[in-house]
Amino acid sequence: FLSFVVQVWTVVEEVKTETKKWVITSVVDPRTNEKISFDDALLERILDQENGKYCNPESGAEMSIGEAIDKSLIQVLPANQ
Repeated sequence: FLSFVVQVWTVVEEVKTETKKWVITSVVDPRTNEKISFDDALLERILDQENGKYCNPESGAEMSIGEAIDKSLIQVLPANQ
């Protein structure tokens, strides 16, 4: 008979989620490439606040707000805590 000793190691990594708050200062209108206000972007349906999307009303293309910020389609400043 052979006997085996098995050691099991459990590694637990702590995962932290960080939420950052931003103030949108302007939004690029995908139809004209001009900067418009946050309010105008909502009225023109470029920003979909409910679903967190940046949209092109003509083509129907959309991306997340975060991706639009990364692509400089939405300009932001950190919100004061």
